[in-house]
Amino acid sequence: MKTKILLVAMLIASASVFTSCNTKQADIYRLEKFTHNLYLESYSYTPEQWAEASEKYDVISADLSRHESEMTSQEKLYVKKLEAECYAFFGKNKANGLWEDIKDVMRGE
Repeated sequence: MKTKILLVAMLIASASVFTSCNTKQADIYRLEKFTHNLYLESYSYTPEQWAEASEKYDVISADLSRHESEMTSQEKLYVKKLEAECYAFFGKNKANGLWEDIKDVMRGE
């Protein structure tokens, strides 16, 4: 009886560890996919799509922050690299918007 209880406890513990790692990896993959989509498609985003992208990034970032203590230093470095790429795309969008505003002012619009 004790052996069965111990076996069940070990199965539950190993399942929770696997689920935790799986979720961490899934969230890293979501950030990879999101960054790749920004690279491929952001040049044609509308302001509404940029707002949606910002909200989606915030959700992914919050999910990843829950796993920070579980990440290796290499995983943390990789996530920071992907986040920097996302910030570059968001910054480029802001700069382009600012440039368009300046051109509108210069035209008297």
